[in-house]
Amino acid sequence: MGIVLAATVVVVIGIALAQLLARSLSGRDSSALFVYLFVALPLSAVANLFFKGPLLRVSQRVFHIPSESSHWPWWFTVLALVVVVGAVEEITKCSVLLLPNARAIVLDPIGAGQMAILVGFGFGVGEACFIGWRFWTHLHPGAGSPHVWELTGFISERFLAMFLHSAFLLVAFSQLRHGLRRFSFGFTIATLLHALADSPISLFQAKIIGPAVITCLLTAEGVLSIWMICKYFEWTRGRRPLAEQSGAEVLFARSR
Repeated sequence: MGIVLAATVVVVIGIALAQLLARSLSGRDSSALFVYLFVALPLSAVANLFFKGPLLRVSQRVFHIPSESSHWPWWFTVLALVVVVGAVEEITKCSVLLLPNARAIVLDPIGAGQMAILVGFGFGVGEACFIGWRFWTHLHPGAGSPHVWELTGFISERFLAMFLHSAFLLVAFSQLRHGLRRFSFGFTIATLLHALADSPISLFQAKIIGPAVITCLLTAEGVLSIWMICKYFEWTRGRRPLAEQSGAEVLFARSR
């Protein structure tokens, strides 16, 4: 029962926090865009079940790689982080741009930031549900579910993932208004950042780093992602016309 409660906490707070951040950081109402958060909820399950899992299994057969990730050669670990994890998840998140009006929203700098938060948090909330579901289905019948207070690591890691997913999307979305070439560049950077952010987990699983080091690295990633998001909105709000920042309506303009 503990994993269900932990996942519920993540879902409720994650959805509320996404709406709060999208509205407060941008200084603009984001309720009309809230639907995109719910559109993003199933994307993590789609990425894992239909793309990441099959792609990883095929790659392991082709290159004769063992199933246990701690026994992977370094080059396959890098390949999995960049392609199977980074590229697949970023493509899945960016698929929201295929929806009506989504591309027009992202072409606006503030809209791009709001969409990055809502889609990133939606993906992260869905990811928490997917991980919780897998944990529940693979739980030994006689073991019993851990208490919710024993799952603080799961809860904190899921919130970290939401900020990271939003920051990665922001790198890609912020470039779309400059054309497809710049968007492709931003998407590539986002994919590489995603792989880099997941690398401490691989190092920990390979027993190269210990719990204290991975905790410090993940905390630094969380702080950096929050800083990136806040600085982006600070930059975009600083570039908005004065009348829009103050909420005033411009009725006419007179030139001398």
